[in-house]
Amino acid sequence: MKAIVTCLILSAFALPAHAGDLQPLSEGCYTSMVRVKQAHRRMENLMALTERLVTMVWWRQARDYPAVDLRDAWKDILFSEFHDILPGSGIPAVEADCLIRLGHAEEILRRHKSRAMISLLRGEPSAELNRTPIFVFNPHSWEVTQEVEIEYCLDRQFKPDGVVRTLSSGGQPVVAQFEKAEHNLGHNHDWGEWRQKAVFTATIPPLSYATV
Repeated sequence: MKAIVTCLILSAFALPAHAGDLQPLSEGCYTSMVRVKQAHRRMENLMALTERLVTMVWWRQARDYPAVDLRDAWKDILFSEFHDILPGSGIPAVEADCLIRLGHAEEILRRHKSRAMISLLRGEPSAELNRTPIFVFNPHSWEVTQEVEIEYCLDRQFKPDGVVRTLSSGGQPVVAQFEKAEHNLGHNHDWGEWRQKAVFTATIPPLSYATV
């Protein structure tokens, strides 16, 4: 009965209606500086990928773990999360400085990611004649099946007969869609067909890679 009476008393008062933004300060800051937000998300993902790859290489005793370099990259990423940077409430100079820092982190991570991949592939046999191997990595601890989009170079540049529009894995053909590569050399047949872009579905075992 007491709760019912309370509800009746509250309903007797007209609650105020507010139109417009509820935060008059720093309007739009959470949707501005989109390049910083995008770069920060890319670096988070790249860091997770790189840490897994370099750990795999370290576990196989192929390379030392790059702790110092990764710590520097983490500092760049964490600094960009300062409350006036990542939310977008900083001045243009803040945006420019943050993009430089995140670019520094990306350079570190991309170098170590490439070195780790090369180290993992050192035991692979040399490619056969007229064959371009494609390696698809899976840094997760579970099997992954997904579409792969990749650009690659054929082993025979400037040779029209080096054009190969078939992919195979384990001796079995792989269904693929071939698209225009990012370059603009289509007017030259020899050059334009040297670099290709393919989209296909691959199943990669956990913490390993598949060869196409």
